Amino acid sequence: MKKLLQNLNLIDISTKALSLIFFIYIFKSDFPHRRFSIFFLLIIIFSLFFNQKILSKIVFWVSSIIILSIDLTTNWYRVANHHFVLFFCCLLFFFVLRQPKHKQQDYLQNNGRSILLVLLFFASIQKLLSPTFIDGSFVGQYLTSGGFFQLILSKIESCQNYIASNRTIITEFNSQVPNATESIQLNGNPKIISTISLIYTYSILIFESLVFYVFLRVKNLNIRHYFLIGLIIAVFISRLECGFLSLLCFLGITQCNEKQSNFKLIYIFLITLFSALIVLNVGFH
Repeated sequence: MKKLLQNLNLIDISTKALSLIFFIYIFKSDFPHRRFSIFFLLIIIFSLFFNQKILSKIVFWVSSIIILSIDLTTNWYRVANHHFVLFFCCLLFFFVLRQPKHKQQDYLQNNGRSILLVLLFFASIQKLLSPTFIDGSFVGQYLTSGGFFQLILSKIESCQNYIASNRTIITEFNSQVPNATESIQLNGNPKIISTISLIYTYSILIFESLVFYVFLRVKNLNIRHYFLIGLIIAVFISRLECGFLSLLCFLGITQCNEKQSNFKLIYIFLITLFSALIVLNVGFH
């Protein structure tokens, strides 16, 4: 596998990785233009297995951008934030393929790093500007309703009972006419939940900020990848945001050089794993 990755240039590996992520996005999305998207799915399958040159054609990525533009503009209020990141990643390849061959890899690496930095920067800023995130209440609600640490809490029977009960309370509350003066009390020890929530909240902020600093200032490429993979694993343990994590892996691939086959292999394995989880309805797309 390492020899295969060494023979493939960064552009080839990146296009395959992003086309797989885009394939999963179309497969799991409820497009209003479903017929065209199914036709595009068949093109991606064919190009991945039979004619990979299609992925290096500008028309392929222009079509991807058009599909995403239609979906994001018509459903902007309910799509996930990272779906907009997918749009910019496809847009990146449109510009990469317009560059001379000898400049494409540098262009991909530089702009892939820029997308990653912007993503990490605004992810941290959004959290800092959110009062319900800073005080731990956002994380607390997700903890008590099973939104975080699904892989761990699903194995603890007592936690499953708390989570099921809290989900029922939240569902009933949300079904009522909105009232700013009403509140609900979820099951669980408030002090313990509050403490865990605050620790986790500031751990997220510190880790995201640290990864941002490493990619901004640290020149050692290996250290950059160690931190990015650490962030991916940490997010995966806490919440199965497989679509978002696949995009982080793709951006990680764009930062690899010819000698970093091990990191490419890790990112490809993770993208494959996250894609499988999405298809099996285990992870979020």
